[in-house]
Amino acid sequence: MTAESPGNTQLKSARQALGLRSQQALADAVNCAGRSIGLRISVNARTVRRWESDEPPWPQPEHQAAIEALFQRPVTDLGFTPHWTSDSQAQSQQPPINRRNFVTAAVGIGTATLATFPARVAGAPLPPSAVKDYMITTAAHRRLYWSVPAKRLHEPVAGHANLGATLLPSVPSGAKSPMGAALLR
Repeated sequence: MTAESPGNTQLKSARQALGLRSQQALADAVNCAGRSIGLRISVNARTVRRWESDEPPWPQPEHQAAIEALFQRPVTDLGFTPHWTSDSQAQSQQPPINRRNFVTAAVGIGTATLATFPARVAGAPLPPSAVKDYMITTAAHRRLYWSVPAKRLHEPVAGHANLGATLLPSVPSGAKSPMGAALLR
């Protein structure tokens, strides 16, 4: 007899913490959250069932925005892992960093200079963590619009968008669409 897998416990727990007892209730809440931020989406219980499975698919950009609006946190905190991140992929794209040399260079201790900072080859693919971090920062900026005057956010958000546009050519091909969508929000 095989034990049933618990699935995406982070999303299930968050759903239950909001008092949503069923997958359909979560689908309805995501649709409502989407409408409240100007999206025209249609999520059903089947989609939520997939999100609550062992290996949930990365949500479509509009669904991601609605989920983040509903739960007020990034989807990565809800058990979703971008398909473009994997340990083997990250290790093959980025050489290991000698942390002692890095800290020594950053602090300026001893004979090390800033030249010991690991250089990135121009045009080399970014590590998957960079894409994930960029999207998390983008989601944080969106949440700030509810509490910080837009005038104060304009400059940092514009700088972040410029950073994204600069990084986009170095993003792994599977991550270009989600990162591009984050740029357009």
